[in-house]
Amino acid sequence: MKKIITILLLLSFFNNRSQTQVVIGPQSSTFSGMTRGYHFTSPTAFNLCALYIPQDASAGTLQSIWVVKFNTAAPPAFPGTTNAYTTLFTTTGVAANTTVSCNVPIAAGDIIGIYGSRAAGCINSYDGVNYVATINGFPTTLSRSGTQNCINGNAAPAFPIWSEVNFSIGRIFMYYNCCPTPTITTVPSATNICSASGTSVTILGGGATTYTWMPGNVNTASISVTPTVSTTYTLTGASLGCSSTKTVAINVSATPTINTITNTGPVCQGAAVNFNTNATTAGTVTYAWTGPNGFVSNIQNPSIPNSQPINSGTYSLTVTNSFAGGLQCQASGSTTVGVVPTGTVTATPNYTLCQGAGLSLIANANPAPTSYSWTGPNVFSSTQQNPTISNVMPANAGAYNVTAFYTSPATTLVCSATATSNVQVVGTAPTNASANPNNVCQYANTTLSVNAPGAVAFSWTGPNNFTSNSQNNPINNVQPVSAGTYFATSTFAIGSVSCTTSGSAQLNVVPVNPVVVTPTVTTCEPGNAQLSASSSGAVSYLWSGPNNYTSAIANPVLASPSPSNSGIYLVTTSYINGPLTCYNSNTVQLTVYPKLTFTLAPYKQTCYNTQLTVNGPAGGTSYNWTSSSGFTSNSQNLSIPSIQPNQAGTYTLTVHLGPCVSSQKIQIDVLTPIALTLTPQSRTICRGDSIQLVAGAMGGSQNYAYVWNPPAFLGSPTGSVQYGMPWGTTVYNLTAHDIACPNYTVSYTFTVLVNQPPIPDLQLEKEQGCEPLCLFYNTKTQNESAITTYDFGGSRTIQADSFFYCLDEPGTYNLKISSLGKNGCKGVYNYGAPIVVWPKPHSDFGWTPDVVTTNNNQVTFEPTSKYGPITSINWMFSGTGIAGYDTSNLKNPERTFENIGKYPIMLIQRTDHGCVDSVIKIIEVTDEMNMFIPNSFTPNGDGMNDVFNIKGLGIKLEGFSMELFDRWGHLMYFTKDVAKGWDGTVKGEPAQDGVYIYKIKAVGSNGEGKKEYIGHVTLMK
Repeated sequence: MKKIITILLLLSFFNNRSQTQVVIGPQSSTFSGMTRGYHFTSPTAFNLCALYIPQDASAGTLQSIWVVKFNTAAPPAFPGTTNAYTTLFTTTGVAANTTVSCNVPIAAGDIIGIYGSRAAGCINSYDGVNYVATINGFPTTLSRSGTQNCINGNAAPAFPIWSEVNFSIGRIFMYYNCCPTPTITTVPSATNICSASGTSVTILGGGATTYTWMPGNVNTASISVTPTVSTTYTLTGASLGCSSTKTVAINVSATPTINTITNTGPVCQGAAVNFNTNATTAGTVTYAWTGPNGFVSNIQNPSIPNSQPINSGTYSLTVTNSFAGGLQCQASGSTTVGVVPTGTVTATPNYTLCQGAGLSLIANANPAPTSYSWTGPNVFSSTQQNPTISNVMPANAGAYNVTAFYTSPATTLVCSATATSNVQVVGTAPTNASANPNNVCQYANTTLSVNAPGAVAFSWTGPNNFTSNSQNNPINNVQPVSAGTYFATSTFAIGSVSCTTSGSAQLNVVPVNPVVVTPTVTTCEPGNAQLSASSSGAVSYLWSGPNNYTSAIANPVLASPSPSNSGIYLVTTSYINGPLTCYNSNTVQLTVYPKLTFTLAPYKQTCYNTQLTVNGPAGGTSYNWTSSSGFTSNSQNLSIPSIQPNQAGTYTLTVHLGPCVSSQKIQIDVLTPIALTLTPQSRTICRGDSIQLVAGAMGGSQNYAYVWNPPAFLGSPTGSVQYGMPWGTTVYNLTAHDIACPNYTVSYTFTVLVNQPPIPDLQLEKEQGCEPLCLFYNTKTQNESAITTYDFGGSRTIQADSFFYCLDEPGTYNLKISSLGKNGCKGVYNYGAPIVVWPKPHSDFGWTPDVVTTNNNQVTFEPTSKYGPITSINWMFSGTGIAGYDTSNLKNPERTFENIGKYPIMLIQRTDHGCVDSVIKIIEVTDEMNMFIPNSFTPNGDGMNDVFNIKGLGIKLEGFSMELFDRWGHLMYFTKDVAKGWDGTVKGEPAQDGVYIYKIKAVGSNGEGKKEYIGHVTLMK
C-alpha cells in the first residue's frame, strides 16, 4: 500500500537553542545492506524535535531516517512482519554532521519505531539489547526492529517491519524539549563595598519572563542586598520553557578593626612617649595620627623622643584599608598622654682628701624639689640637703648621688633629677725599710727595700751621700764606706694631692783583700809545676783543680804532671770578723805540653789542576812543610789550590808543641790529562735501522766512563760500545771521563742522518657511515713515495696513492698504510681511528592473511630486518581506497583492500645510526565468492522486490543450483541458472504468504570450492 509522506522542516544545527537527548548506549557492532533501529512505548507525551545518526560505523556519509507509529501493536518477531503503521517522519540524503530538525508530537502510550542508516549501502552501528532509556524522567525499553530493505534514496519507504527483541538496537539519537535559550542581563549598582559600611547593593535583572536569585531564592527580576562578605549572586531566567544563568560578584572588602591603642605615658619631662597600635587590616594599610602641639605622623607606632608638658593631651588615629579600584575603608581611635614637669639638681664639690680628713656634701636644685635623698660608698645615706662625714677613710671614696624628687597633683607619677659628687680619699700605710742582707762581705751584694702598700713614690738617703727614688735598690760590690743607717720615705697620691710616711734600715760591711797569684804556669811533660798565692789578712788558703786536685797551703808544687793535669786551678782565701766569714779567690792556668805523636798516609794520588789537601795534627804550636820539589809552608794543613804534575814528590811535616818536636813524610802522585783514541764517524741510515757506536781513550788513571747524549734511541746512556735505532736525524755528543778524576773530560760530536719513509697525511671525510661507505683516500705522498699500499684487512688491499673506494660490507676496518719512499726507506702506519661501516636494516615484510580476497581483506603487515635496532618505520600503501598518500609509521599497521588487483606496498626502515633502506612488494587481492540472499520478497506486481533473486560475486555459472521448499518439505521451485529467481508462483499459481526454506549450492570462481547455503525467506504480498 502506497502512502503520501509529509516531509517536515529540516535544520542543519540548533543555534542558540537547547534540547534534551534520549541517551542510548555505546557502539557494540555494525550492519549494512538493511535498515535497523528500535521501537518503544512512549511513557509520556512529548514533542520529538530532532534526530541524528552517529558516525561510528560510516563517518562522513549521508543520513536516512524513518519514524513510524504502529497502529495497534509492536511489530511481530521474525519471521513475522507488519505494515500496520503510519509514517510520522522520513528524510534521506541529509549531510553527515547535521542534526535533523523535526516536529513530531507523540502521545503517552504511542508505539513508535525509529529507523535509519548512512550511505548508499545502509550502514549503521548496533547498541545494547533492550536498552532502557528515559524520556522526561520516565523509563521505557528500546527493542530492536527494522526492515530487511535499504531506505537510502527512498522518500516514502513502505517496507514490512519485524522485531528482533533479543538483539542489539540500531543507534539513532532522539531529542525533545527543543527551545530558544534566553539571554540574561544584570546591572549591579556597586560591585565593591566595605564590610562595616552597611551599604545596600541593587542588582537589576532582565532578558527572561521568570527569575530566581540565589542565594536567597528570590523570584523577582531585581534584588537589593547588603552582604557582609564577598558573595556571588546567581540569576536563573526562564522563557518559553528554556532557561539560562548569569552571575554577579559583589566584593566586600574588610574595614580595619582597631583592637588596642595605647601609649607609655604618663612620663616625666624629657622621657620618650611611645605609641602602640594593634589593628586588624587588609589590602594596603595606612595610618594617620594628629595631636597637641601640631603633632602628625603616618607610621603605625610613632614616638615623641623628648617629651615636654606641652605634649600632654589627646592623640587621634585613623586607619585606612585601600583596595584595587579606589575603595577605601576606615576606622578611628584615640589615646591620652600626660607629661610631669621636672627640674635640674647639682652636687658639689668634686675633690680629693687625705685619709682622716672631714667631708662636706652640698646639693642645689631649681626649681626646689619636694625632697632630697643622698646615697654613697660604705652604705652612706642621708635625707639632708648638705650632710657631712668626719675622719674619712679610703672606704668612703666614691660617687655620692643626690636625688631631687618632683610630684604633680594630676598624677601619682613621681619624677626625679639626680647629680653626683665624686670624692677620692688618699689612703696611706706605714713605711717598712730593710737591707737584705744587713751584714755583708766586701764585694758582696745587698738590696735596700721599702714596703708601703699603695705608695706611688719612694726616696732614700744614707752613708757616703747615698740617694735613690727606687722602692728596691740593689748595691753591688759593697765597700766598707757603705756601712751605716739608711732612711726611706713613701708617698701616696691621687691626682695632685699626696701624703707621706717614713722608716729606716742598718747595713754592716766585712773588708775582703785581693788574692795575688802567678796567672800562667807552663811546663813540658814530665817536668814539675809551681803554684803560688798571697792575700793580706787571709786566715786560710785552699787550692782545687783537674783530676780532683786539692791543697791547703799557699804555694804547692805538682810533681811530674801529665797533660791531663792541664787546666784552671782555683785558690780560695777566707777572712773572719765575728760570726761572719768572707771569702776571696783567684785562678791559675796550668799547661802541661805532651810530646806530640802523629802519622801521615805514605801515598796519595791526585788529579792535576785540582786542590791538594793533606791535614796535619791538631794541637801543635808551630808547623813546617817542605818537599823535594822545593815547596815550603808554615800552615798546619798542606794545601795546593791547583797542583801540577811537576809538583809531585815527597812532602815532610815538622810539628812543634812547646819544647816537643815530631815529623812525618807523604808521597804525592799527580795524574796527567786524558785524550780520545777512537770515535764514531757521522753516517746516514733509514728510520728503523740499527747502528753500532764505539769509543776509546788514553792517559789519566786508565779507568774511563763514557756518556752519550742524547740517550734517546740508545741501549744505554753510558759505555764505550752502543747500539741504537734513532727515529730521526740526531747530533750525538760523546764525553769521556777519567773515573779517578771526574773533572778530566774530553768530548766529540758526530751526526746520524736518518732518512724518513713517506708519512701519509690521510684525512678522511668521516670514519663512520652506513653501507656502502664510499670515501676518497689520498695520503698526499706523491712527491716522496714510490709505492703506497692500503690494507683494509682480509683480502682488501689496494696499491695506489689516491682513489675513491666503497666499503660495501658492514663491520670495523683497521686501516694500515705502507709507504716505500724514493729514498729507499719504508714505513707502515695505522690510520688514527677505525673505519666503522654500519649496516642497513636489510628490510623485508610479510602480511596476514597470506591470501587476500575481497572477503578476507583485513590485512596486518609485519616488518622484519636483518640488522637493527630499528628506530623508525614508514609504510606507503596503495589500493586501500584512501585518497592521496596512505602512509603509516606503526610497526604493524592494518589496512582493508576492498577491490581486487595488485598493489605495491613500500616499507622504509631506519636504524639507530640513521641507515635507511626500503623494500617494495606487490600484494594481490582476489575476488572471493560473496552471496547476498534476501530474507523476504513481495511478489505483488509493484515492480519492487517482486522476485527472490540471488546476488553475488565470484560465483561460477557451472555447479550452481537453487531449491525452495515449503514448511512441509514440498519443492516449490528449482533452477541451475544463477540469473533466474523465484517469482513467488508454483505451477503458474501464486504461492501463499509465509516462510519458505531455500537450499543453494554454488562454486567459487577463484577456487574456493563448493558451498551450500540453507535458510528462510518470507513471501509477503
